[in-house]
Amino acid sequence: MNAGRASHAAVAACAIAAAWSEPSPPRLVPWPKKFERDAAREWVAVRWLRASFDDPALAAVAGALNPLLRAAAEGDLRVPDGLRRGEPTVVALRLDRALAAEEYRLDTRDGIVITGGSPRAVAWGGATLAQLFEGSLALGVADEAVAEPTTLLPAVAIHDAPDCAWRGLLVDVARQPHAIATLEQLITTCWLAKVPWLQLHLTDDPAFTFPSRAFPKLATKGHSFTREELAGLVAFAEARGVTIVPELEMPGHCGALIAAMPELFRAHELHHATISFAKPEVVAAMKTLVDELIELFPTSPWIHLGGDECDLAHVDENPAFPAAYAREKVADAHGLYLWFLGEMDRHVKSRGRKTIVWEGFGHGAQPELSRDVVVMAYEALYHLPGCLIADGYPVINASWKPLYVVNDRKWEPAEIHAWNRFRWDHFVEGFPATGGLSVEPTDRVIGAQLCAWEQRDELELPSIRRRLAAMSERTWNERSGRSADDFAARLEQWDARLEEVLRK
Repeated sequence: MNAGRASHAAVAACAIAAAWSEPSPPRLVPWPKKFERDAAREWVAVRWLRASFDDPALAAVAGALNPLLRAAAEGDLRVPDGLRRGEPTVVALRLDRALAAEEYRLDTRDGIVITGGSPRAVAWGGATLAQLFEGSLALGVADEAVAEPTTLLPAVAIHDAPDCAWRGLLVDVARQPHAIATLEQLITTCWLAKVPWLQLHLTDDPAFTFPSRAFPKLATKGHSFTREELAGLVAFAEARGVTIVPELEMPGHCGALIAAMPELFRAHELHHATISFAKPEVVAAMKTLVDELIELFPTSPWIHLGGDECDLAHVDENPAFPAAYAREKVADAHGLYLWFLGEMDRHVKSRGRKTIVWEGFGHGAQPELSRDVVVMAYEALYHLPGCLIADGYPVINASWKPLYVVNDRKWEPAEIHAWNRFRWDHFVEGFPATGGLSVEPTDRVIGAQLCAWEQRDELELPSIRRRLAAMSERTWNERSGRSADDFAARLEQWDARLEEVLRK
């Protein structure tokens, strides 16, 4: 390095050393369980980064992590490839199956090492590492003045794992078309927020968005995905620790399906959205569609069957329904509805998957739905959370307030941060959860989900990003004890880092 370059780098190094003379804790979201800073060596200087791995199971994670870390480490410098000279700083990715599935360790004190109990856990460690960098403190500029652009990284040891197994985001792709690029941005947002489940609401009254080979007429023209698009999206998500959970609504919210093939699916002329689930051929068709969904989303252990808001008026006028009551030994249409959900659940299980439904069935209704079906409680109306828990169901909190994001009706990150997974609320007067409804803390409430409904493609990322981070903060480390002001400051930096990553 010539004298000019050496002087330039030395001045920058002095400025950075001064800035870090009294280091403050990094502003991580969600805040980790165990965070230790090296008192003797407060920071380390690194060059451009490259992830390395020994286990082939980490190849996809490493491929996704490299551009993420490059964006995080270089910040606004946008260093051209030609200036990435010399050897990179290696980020060693390792699996340790003795750790839990989402448990990871990140150590930057003597080399950078991320160890996780699974590829997902390693991806979470990468998301934390990306938040540690202070890109604004990078040495030099993106020109020939500095041969090896360098940035700083705190010397830390982090050991982390989530409190809740379910931390999810729902995106309604059936009511409004969504570009694959938008869904990829949302997956990246889930990655940075450590949210492992992205539920796609694929079917509803306006559209049927997945391509069925058995029933090709079902896919809504101009508002459906190709098989290639879905396969690419699944792979993109898995490399970032995110699994796509598909939802096929049934037996209600099926308007698009009925409109496409009324000769098979229609229950009644006055039913635009409820399928004729009394007919064996309709039950067989829905099982075929579930099989196709499993084929299209092979990595998801879950299939969401919907199950909410099924309009049963007039179905008795269809002779197939009274005949089915006798055949299946149920009392009425609601009993047949429960029989149908149970039959679909048994089919899902026969394919090695697990079932999720909305809270569409009532307490004490017969026949009972299997107690291992996971129930998303959203309105706390059809089946109250306390009753679901007492009945033995695993419950996901998807409370209308503050976890719904519906166009102009949404709640700020601060309100989500003030909430907890054992509380439901509603904005409509007269609902059981109006003003708040809480249950005693229990492991049966396995987590929470932010639900974005009805929104246009371009509204999703701006309205979801900070709210999702707030939900993650409240479900990852519930006992962190960190204040609302502390979270707000960390959220600002997290959101700025997300913006850097998305711009890359």
